[in-house]
Amino acid sequence: MDCECLDMLPTVFRVLANPKQLISDDTCLEKLLDWLRDVVQKDAAVLDVSGMPFLKEFFTDVLKLQEPSPGILSFTMRLAGLLSISRTGFQNLQREEILSCLFGESGVSRRLLWDDASVRSGWIQGMHSMMQHQEAVQFFENSRGVEVTLQLQSDTSMFVVSAATHLLAHIIHSVLQWPLCRPAKSSSCRLSSTADVCSNIDECDWPSCVQKIIALVEASLNSDVSSEVCHSVRILTLVFSQCQTTVAVRLWPKVSGPVGALLRRCPSFVAQPLADLFLTLSRCPAFCSLDSEIWAMLSFALHSFTPPLASTLALGIGKLPECPLSTKLEAYNVILHPMDYVLRASSQRMQETGLLDETVCDTAAVEKLLINRSSCIAFLCQALGHIKDLSDTLPSCPTQFPCSLLVQSVLLVLQFCSDEILPPCVTAATLCQNLIGCVKIQRSSLDTLGSLSKWGAHCQWENVLNVLLGYLKNPESDPVVLQKSFQATCLWLISLCSHREELWPRIHHFLSNDLFPVLKKRIFDLRWEVRDSAVEFLIGISAAFQEKKDLRTLLFTSGIVDLLMDLLEDPESYVRASTAMALGHLVGITGYLENLPDLENRFTSVEEKIVPQLLNILSDDSEGFPRRAVVKVFTSWLKNHHMWKGMERNIAQVLHGGGHDPDWEVKVNTLNLAETLVQQTLNGSCCIFATKHSGILKPENVWNSLQELYETKLFEILFHTLFDCDRPVAQKSCSILILLKKATVEFCTEMNSEPDKHMLSREMMQDRISSRCGYCMGSADNANLQTLENVIDVLMALNLEVLQCELEQSSDYVVNSPRSLLQDILATALTSSEEIDVDCY
Repeated sequence: MDCECLDMLPTVFRVLANPKQLISDDTCLEKLLDWLRDVVQKDAAVLDVSGMPFLKEFFTDVLKLQEPSPGILSFTMRLAGLLSISRTGFQNLQREEILSCLFGESGVSRRLLWDDASVRSGWIQGMHSMMQHQEAVQFFENSRGVEVTLQLQSDTSMFVVSAATHLLAHIIHSVLQWPLCRPAKSSSCRLSSTADVCSNIDECDWPSCVQKIIALVEASLNSDVSSEVCHSVRILTLVFSQCQTTVAVRLWPKVSGPVGALLRRCPSFVAQPLADLFLTLSRCPAFCSLDSEIWAMLSFALHSFTPPLASTLALGIGKLPECPLSTKLEAYNVILHPMDYVLRASSQRMQETGLLDETVCDTAAVEKLLINRSSCIAFLCQALGHIKDLSDTLPSCPTQFPCSLLVQSVLLVLQFCSDEILPPCVTAATLCQNLIGCVKIQRSSLDTLGSLSKWGAHCQWENVLNVLLGYLKNPESDPVVLQKSFQATCLWLISLCSHREELWPRIHHFLSNDLFPVLKKRIFDLRWEVRDSAVEFLIGISAAFQEKKDLRTLLFTSGIVDLLMDLLEDPESYVRASTAMALGHLVGITGYLENLPDLENRFTSVEEKIVPQLLNILSDDSEGFPRRAVVKVFTSWLKNHHMWKGMERNIAQVLHGGGHDPDWEVKVNTLNLAETLVQQTLNGSCCIFATKHSGILKPENVWNSLQELYETKLFEILFHTLFDCDRPVAQKSCSILILLKKATVEFCTEMNSEPDKHMLSREMMQDRISSRCGYCMGSADNANLQTLENVIDVLMALNLEVLQCELEQSSDYVVNSPRSLLQDILATALTSSEEIDVDCY
């Protein structure tokens, strides 16, 4: 602890104990506790009542008050619990009878202030903190802490209820891990049978406190009162979520009977907490054995829960890394049941083959949910979402999983929504009536369809593309639905080509004859979201297939580039930003073009049309998104060594415009461009300066590299942004300057014996370090940067390493320091105790 902070603590605690000096801001107390907790965790002996009389004085003064502030009383109890973490601290507080007065039977719980929720919460949190050793647990029991905590589980404040549940779970979990409570022979056992474990339990003595809590948990599990049952299940869930194997195998036999009985009668109010408990148990290493009774309980739950709740449980089972195959298949069955119903409803007779041979959930219950419109939408959305979440874990082999039928069922849902299918039976007509025009279902279905694209090679992919094309053509499609249709189409096209290269000719025909005409229309849709989605799709497709010669030719001969040029003036900034990125990517892949007749004209178009428009956006656009996109485009071109006439001049323009931009993200992106330029220049791979030198730079070429960078006005931008008010900007600039400084220092070291006539000597640079060229106190305008020698002088004078360390600290590290916090508490108390006269003039 800082000496200055230690000197301030007595005054701070005297202020806190003074009822006339109220602390109006409770967050100060929270921050003070957080800081003290960090101090105690590092060394509990630092804060001790015996060695710090002001702490004892603080507790005594607060306890003497007839009506202390609820906030101060809560703080006092939490502080007492914090100081009792160690046995020594607990004993010192107990010797002064401070703990008994705060937490004992005649303590705070018997006073009127107990009606305040913050006081009850402070009591629980104080108790929770001190439960680190046997003496504290014994004190908790002797103080009737178990009874008080159980009463608080029915508290009106949900925060108090949650804290009470966590306290009971913490006591069970912590106490059962202590050496005195561990079984003598089964420290590494797994749960094989209840009898084996029970024999181990009899060999150790559980503290009566834990026995009492577990007995009450067992009794509550058999209760008919919903709140008692739910609280007990949640306690067990918390215990098993953090306990070790030794604790799990000892505790489970005590509660498995009541839990099993509760599962068999399974009242609706406890189904969700039970599902959480079973999933927690299934993740516990003690129960990962395939013959564990947990899996039988999970299977029973899947059969007995309502379909929506069973589906939620099934999702958790599907994500388990270790699980019996039979249980996992049952979980998949539950999730796919609604899709099986859709597939069967689309046939002439419901009895025809569907996704599933037999079902786990009650078919009548599933049908009842899908007949009603509101429950149908909710249930189908849940099923589709779960399929999407499990798409990566589902088997990819068609012989192991009916992937084609699943994709077909999702397509049927989309067709029902768009009224593109004639219902063959009454059931299908009901489904169609419930789903037609439902945007929520359309969004979920398209997301799921996109996630199933990995099965494209095993499905009737033409049907998928046709359904998606229908949605893209539909003038009534919702903007978000169109966006997801574009995304799903892109995923399927990419998947098809990656798995079956021979399909490319047919896909190219689909793109040129079917999709691109629709894309041209959507690029000029009246809704800006649709225009943006169309441009994003174009970026995705061109990026995925940039090495396909015929697609590149199609992109540059279809007129789409000209349409995008018009979109650079779109009234919506998001569209302008996406269009700039799309054009940048399309221009970037021109380097892949081969034998295109008008290739030279295309490059001329780049120079004469696209680049000037991008520069105009950077300088004139009022929104930040397009300007950021423009800088990213130039960075991408530079990284990929894309060249055009006037490139060096244009890069300098971007550096100057972006470096002085009011938007901090534009400046960061500009500095990313500068970093790429520096790195490529120093290693001799920069396409801008390719005519001046090639290959890896040797030490004697560093001066030429620095001169080339100087000519682009790079250093002016770096010095300008070094002390920017936005920390990310200054950090980036500092890191680039450190790179340049390192290269300069290494060069000077290498050339020490043969100094270059253009370079300042190292001695001269060191002589000027103390002057700092006037730059550190102001802006770049104060520095003389007329020559490269001046630049190097400033660069060598700056202590960039120290500045970088300062920039790595958070912007509020001074304000949030412990010293500042203590000063704030004193200032707040002083202000509240004085009457301040304000002169209105």
